[in-house]
Amino acid sequence: NGQAPDAYKTKTGFQLGLKAEKKLYKDLWAELGFSYRSSYYQHTLFNVDNSDIHYSEKLTYVDLPLSIKYYFHVRKVMPYLQAGTYFSFLSNALSTTTNGDQKDIVNRTSLRNTYQSGYFGCAGISYNIRNFLLFDDIRYIMFQENVNKAGTRYNDDVNLYKYYYLDDNFRLNNS
Repeated sequence: NGQAPDAYKTKTGFQLGLKAEKKLYKDLWAELGFSYRSSYYQHTLFNVDNSDIHYSEKLTYVDLPLSIKYYFHVRKVMPYLQAGTYFSFLSNALSTTTNGDQKDIVNRTSLRNTYQSGYFGCAGISYNIRNFLLFDDIRYIMFQENVNKAGTRYNDDVNLYKYYYLDDNFRLNNS
């Protein structure tokens, strides 16, 4: 059929959080945050027993980012650079696998690393409105560990034997 043997696609997730900043020295600040994040991805296995298998997974995390931020003051609009570390705790991992009219939902939390640490870098701007700051930034988070827990590759009987789906080693770095 001219398609690759399998294909991964990311899906748009979301993140909600709160942050607090404390001035360290002049324009250098420390920031501590708390956030709730949902990440999604899907994987298609093409032409398995003459059909395509569609696998998707939703991973939900509680994150605690800790960072330093440097502001370049330009009155109401303040550009900044930020760098720090992420501490992520998995709260849930659910997969949905379909093949034609067959569909299974499997809780895969026990097959995933429940803790991950990572690093991030960020560039952005903040806009001062009275006592409030609005932020817009671009960031990239890189995690050191794989999402899947070592030694659990063959522990999902439904996906392995019914759909022939086997996890690859992967990380969910994000921006």
